[in-house]
Amino acid sequence: MESTDKFNGLTQQEAQDRLLREGYNELHGSNSRNFYTIMLGVIKEPMFLLLVACGALYMILGDTEEGIMLLSFVFVVMGIEFYQERKSEKALEALKDMASPRACYSGRPRNTYSGARSGL
Repeated sequence: MESTDKFNGLTQQEAQDRLLREGYNELHGSNSRNFYTIMLGVIKEPMFLLLVACGALYMILGDTEEGIMLLSFVFVVMGIEFYQERKSEKALEALKDMASPRACYSGRPRNTYSGARSGL
């Protein structure tokens, strides 16, 4: 671990060296999922696939009323699931944004920095 002068802090050159070596002071996370990725994830859930297959089987066997009713409920539930996934994704993005450092003021003798903390 590098030692720094606790009264003067890092010099501008030391700060630049650490920035190049360690990167920005921000959270790294997975990329957020887009509309199509979420939709594909909902469609690929085994329970939904099974229910769609059952609805199709009802219709093939001649009970179209039951098949249509089952499929309509399945698609409504899939829509709700998609909506909840989308809201969860937005909430995670908002939390990540709130947790990332915004700005700070660092006063050092002969050297003052004011700006995004991710650059520190």
